[in-house]
Amino acid sequence: MSTATVMRTVKEIEGEIQSISIRRGKLEGEHGRLSERLMRIDGQERELKVKLAGGDKSAASALDLLESERKDIGRKIEGLRVPIDEFEAQTATLQREAQALRVAAAAEERRKQSEASCDNLEASKVAIESVYEDLSLRIAEFQLDCGDHGERFGQEGQAYVAKLIEGMWNQFYRLNTIKKWKAPVAPYGHLFFEIRGLLPPQHKRVPKAQTSNISRG
Repeated sequence: MSTATVMRTVKEIEGEIQSISIRRGKLEGEHGRLSERLMRIDGQERELKVKLAGGDKSAASALDLLESERKDIGRKIEGLRVPIDEFEAQTATLQREAQALRVAAAAEERRKQSEASCDNLEASKVAIESVYEDLSLRIAEFQLDCGDHGERFGQEGQAYVAKLIEGMWNQFYRLNTIKKWKAPVAPYGHLFFEIRGLLPPQHKRVPKAQTSNISRG
């Protein structure tokens, strides 16, 4: 079930709960009015009992009428409690169902987000590996070019190459100390790569007898 479908179902359930709440509210309103009437009857009965004790015989018939009304109201209140209690039970059931669907929808959304994050990490891994291969190739070709330069231009060329390479040794120091790059706060530790000049087997400058050697630079 998709998140959209789940949420539509939750919306329908919430509509049912609202409808039940309206009907229940009407019954509870009537229940409240009848309860208030019973309280007024209590007060009227006290007054009539005082009159009856004082010799007012007409109070007896009035008390009988109030007692009859009390019984009638009591039966009505009991009758109202049945659907009110049923509505309460229905509402509780629907609320649990809606909550379960919300939890399921949240779990599905989290699963989708996790999949997207995994795809992003996998893509980053592939990109890093590609950059690593490219940098290894560039370093190897740079080493070969430096060797060619030294051979072509003698001591002057060799001195230039030596100075050039010396300034390239500590790239971490260059970034971290000179350019002020900072390491991330990574909960799973830091990645350290040894990057050395390497040529792929099919490269035109790989010596035929040394296709498996690592350039020492």
